[in-house]
Amino acid sequence: MKSRHSVGDRWLTGEIYVKVVGVWRYVYRAVDQHGQVIDVYLSRRRDIASARYFFTSALRVHRTPSEVITDRAPALANVIEELIQAAFHNTGQYANNRCLAVNGSFDHRRGSVDSITSEVESWRVLAPNRTRPLGQAAVQMCADAIMHVRPPGGISSGLSDKLNWTVNQLVAGSEIGTSP
Repeated sequence: MKSRHSVGDRWLTGEIYVKVVGVWRYVYRAVDQHGQVIDVYLSRRRDIASARYFFTSALRVHRTPSEVITDRAPALANVIEELIQAAFHNTGQYANNRCLAVNGSFDHRRGSVDSITSEVESWRVLAPNRTRPLGQAAVQMCADAIMHVRPPGGISSGLSDKLNWTVNQLVAGSEIGTSP
């Protein structure tokens, strides 16, 4: 397994709009200047509360960056000013190209995202080298999928089994790989 270095002091952050299980979601993602994934957050909304949750969760685990590079999203600007006052917030046109390149590195996995059958499995596509275990939010997300995902023909027993297996793996603290 490839060893990971400590997280860099420059964070490239952005959000992308993706379809997961037929529902459009915002994916907040931060990587450092070396391309290492810092944190990923799947949200129903693109607002200040979501941006605050994303940055708070990343800052709980990693040291404060000296520079945060984003697009010009007002929610991100407000939260960075509030939570990371010491960091330089770079929204320059050419700096943003690196943010777009980060999202571009996601796009080559787009076919995988379209074929995902549960929201929780999408975490493997969005953050394949994520070191933190998936928390209660992911368990809740999977439980919500079991309760609320109702395709036109009803939920198949295979999908139900896969989602239940994923919830059990998460509750047990196991890593999610492929289901039986």
